[in-house]
Amino acid sequence: MQDRRLIGYSIAASALAAGSAGAEIQNVETFIIEGTETSTPDMFVLSGTIDLTGNGTDNFSIFGLFDYANDRGYASLSPISGNYVAREPFGGGYVVSAFSPGDTIDGDLSFGGFTTLFERDYFNLDEDYEPFLNQRGFAGLRLSGDTGNSLFACLDFQVIVRGGGFSAEIRSGLINTESGEAVTCPDFADAILIDRFEEAD
Repeated sequence: MQDRRLIGYSIAASALAAGSAGAEIQNVETFIIEGTETSTPDMFVLSGTIDLTGNGTDNFSIFGLFDYANDRGYASLSPISGNYVAREPFGGGYVVSAFSPGDTIDGDLSFGGFTTLFERDYFNLDEDYEPFLNQRGFAGLRLSGDTGNSLFACLDFQVIVRGGGFSAEIRSGLINTESGEAVTCPDFADAILIDRFEEAD
């Protein structure tokens, strides 16, 4: 599996400019959804919603389960009312496509609804899918704007399962507020949690 951490990766300024020429780019704030322990020992549940545009309307919900005793679990990203996530087929469903700095999010991608951020030995699939599990990458989104227009976004994303904790973390990201215009995934904004990456190696 390709390593999505890429701490220290740098994009040329020209690449960012080419992907967003004439566009109005809005930064995405940090969101952290923490998992809570259930009545079953070592079982955590993750549940929350996200308002990416800050207009008071949630765009996505995140749900997941992780069983520490058996090292298995999953997390999903579900768009709300006219929002979509870039995804690809996997097993009997779909998984969130993972992007890297410099990738373009636009209308040429395949967007859809309910998708899996990671899956590890939970649904008895032939192969586990883990691009966002303890690895930093980008998710591509298509949002419904205030007037029903389509806005493209790229989120710096990670699902963290370690040391008795379970969280879905959006570190940063960009939204192109110009309807139908592409957005280019930036470099990672900071080195938050770099110690966790080193622990995983």
